[in-house]
Amino acid sequence: MKVIVATVILLIQNALCADIRQALATKCVNTLGVTFYTASQLNTIFACADPQLYATPTNTTAMITVAKNCIINNSGSKALTALSLYTSINSCLNPDDILTLAEEWATPLTKLTKTLTNKCIKKIKTCKAAGTGQEACLQKFYTLAKAGITKAYVNTICTKFVKQNLSKTQYACAIKYAPQVVDVSLYKCATLTIS
Repeated sequence: MKVIVATVILLIQNALCADIRQALATKCVNTLGVTFYTASQLNTIFACADPQLYATPTNTTAMITVAKNCIINNSGSKALTALSLYTSINSCLNPDDILTLAEEWATPLTKLTKTLTNKCIKKIKTCKAAGTGQEACLQKFYTLAKAGITKAYVNTICTKFVKQNLSKTQYACAIKYAPQVVDVSLYKCATLTIS
């Protein structure tokens, strides 16, 4: 009987986490303007990264590596479009490369998102320390992330990031190609003047 109860609890926790993860993915598409992926595709990518997020939430390098692999391995029909976009962006950024720049931008982006990131990491660490399982901890993480990541938040971070980290050429490339990934009309940071 205890095994059945434990199994039911785990299934409920998994369903709740999946629902909250799906709710965040849906918010990314319906509210935050992500257009390249559907909510279902984002949910799959998030789920793919979950074990790494839970295992080492402070290891940015590992998270970037896993996230890249999750995106590549779960892009399905988007793979050719993504490859074309990647090639076009790199052509625009030449001699820079988007993957090299992404690695360089990880630190300043982490600094800008530090408050929310630290809350999310603390939530996972506290949850793990209490002996709570992966799915229940991720449920708490996704609840916090969903509440914190708003259009205003994204616009503020985007604006600061652009002003502090992008050259005029990099910004021009971003504005040229970002509309293939996100509805930039939702964000004032897409109308900045960079000199």
